[in-house]
Amino acid sequence: MLFLGQLLFFVVEVPIIAIIVLCLLFYYSAKRGATSWYVYLFVGLTWFICLVVIFLVPLDLAETLVDRCQVLVAYSEYTGYQKGDCPVHETRPGFVYILWLIIYWISFALTWLWLPICSQYAVAGDYSFLKRLQTALWSNALFYAICGIFIIGFGIYMAIRYHLSAYSLMGLLIGLSNAFGLLGVICMLGYGIVQIPRALWHLGDLNRRLRYCEFKVTEYNDRMDEARADLAQILGQIERVQQKLAQLLALEDIRDGSETIDEQPPGIAPSSIQQRHRLINFIQVIIREIPREDLRVALPVPDRTAEIPKLITENFLARLHQRLYQRVIEYRKSSYLWSRTCDEAFQLEQWIAWKNGTSWKSIWIPNRYSWHSFYLLLMSRFLACIAIALSVLFLWSETTIWSLKTSHHWDVSPLSLWIHRQGMSNYAIQLISLFSIAYLALCVYYSLFHFNLYRFYELIPQHTDTYSLFLNALLCCRFTVPLCYNFLTCVHETAFAVPLLYPSIPASLLPTTSFSKVEQSMQVLPILGNSFNAFFPVVLLLFVLGTSFQLWTRLLSALGLKQFGFERDDDLQYERLGRELLEREKQTRQRRATN
Repeated sequence: MLFLGQLLFFVVEVPIIAIIVLCLLFYYSAKRGATSWYVYLFVGLTWFICLVVIFLVPLDLAETLVDRCQVLVAYSEYTGYQKGDCPVHETRPGFVYILWLIIYWISFALTWLWLPICSQYAVAGDYSFLKRLQTALWSNALFYAICGIFIIGFGIYMAIRYHLSAYSLMGLLIGLSNAFGLLGVICMLGYGIVQIPRALWHLGDLNRRLRYCEFKVTEYNDRMDEARADLAQILGQIERVQQKLAQLLALEDIRDGSETIDEQPPGIAPSSIQQRHRLINFIQVIIREIPREDLRVALPVPDRTAEIPKLITENFLARLHQRLYQRVIEYRKSSYLWSRTCDEAFQLEQWIAWKNGTSWKSIWIPNRYSWHSFYLLLMSRFLACIAIALSVLFLWSETTIWSLKTSHHWDVSPLSLWIHRQGMSNYAIQLISLFSIAYLALCVYYSLFHFNLYRFYELIPQHTDTYSLFLNALLCCRFTVPLCYNFLTCVHETAFAVPLLYPSIPASLLPTTSFSKVEQSMQVLPILGNSFNAFFPVVLLLFVLGTSFQLWTRLLSALGLKQFGFERDDDLQYERLGRELLEREKQTRQRRATN
């Protein structure tokens, strides 16, 4: 017998998750064959698991509250619950717990083992599969060694100090992972909970968006010039290596005609004939991967002054191959950002000109210009107000988790009070909890997808490199489980909080969520247990204040690490230069259109 809750999960929610993942993959991944099939497979699988976790928490929470309702009815003299207050079961008992175990350990293996290796394998420039795998393993060896030494040492110390069993040691591993993930969740949440309402509020402000485009176009122009110079240098090195290849082929032809010639070809590392042929094949692979006509802008002229080593080795070719891939991606990315920003700026100029030249009576008439000039402003401000209310609600819930630890066991979390209302149906609990955790996940994922680490990690539509995709999937997978744990802590549904909600009922009789049973190892260690989970989210206030008042940008500027921002005193010179660049680009496009 298939219960209705399971049927809805597999027939409705899972297909929706699959569609979302496919849209994200094709929206962000680099096109023109730059993304390999295994990248789509593992990144898509990771995103899929992350979203399944988000959708599974409401189902788990609803079924737990249904089970607990039977206990509350049995103690009706303390709780006031009646038999008619309890909804019916919608999933098979034990189904959610088994699903949690499978998902958790798959995500754990992806996060800490498979994705780090795949990310390094994808960017390795070696010629053969085994060499690329060796490079990937070696790149992660230092990280694994440091983590392994720390975990073993810390595990031995805690086992001796607290007399932990083998099962508790496994819980120690989960607890350390969750502690790191919770720190990342708080950082990402502190940014997203402020930036989402702010982005929605500014979405309909056309003049501000135009100023932002004028500012960013200056940055993208410098970035595109730098990318062009880097790619020209790489192409120059490849051209010089190609010349050495021609010399090597000429000498090989001479050898075919004379067996007495045995000298080493100039510029090629001493090796056997088989190794030299492998170098030749490797160089030809690199040459074939130089983009020809798939770039929207012309390739730069190769820098023929670029230096190369005196001896061409396979390691040098591997690094050259890797750098070519990175520079081509960066050149495409910077060209795309420049073109997209210019297109947006020109479109905004048209909408602003139409708005300034149109009376208020005519602006109400629905059309393409009125939508962007007037109705978008109203809708964005309305959504921003909703987002502000939600952000305040969740910030209140996050910073009052500690309230149950007081002597009176007060529950002042709005989310907890809402979900634990008497007489709530199964579907109402699922809907409220799904909406709540979805907004929290949106704040965290918004930060992850908009976070830039100086071109080392950034997600650009249709131009995201393989390493950024893998790193994003790794961070999403690493933060999703702690995010769910933090959500259950906000609604006081952890194994520690539930007995405090109902102090008159024996704790052993109160059911807890299947997720809490899997994550109960967080209670094993005092440093990672109840106090840490209850008080640490208060740190969220620091990140919210830092994002609201842009303290991090000011701090970087004070330290001399000035980066491109938008609210600094020297914005005017960047905007003025941006206007000049946009005017120059507009004239170039007009001349191109007339020819």
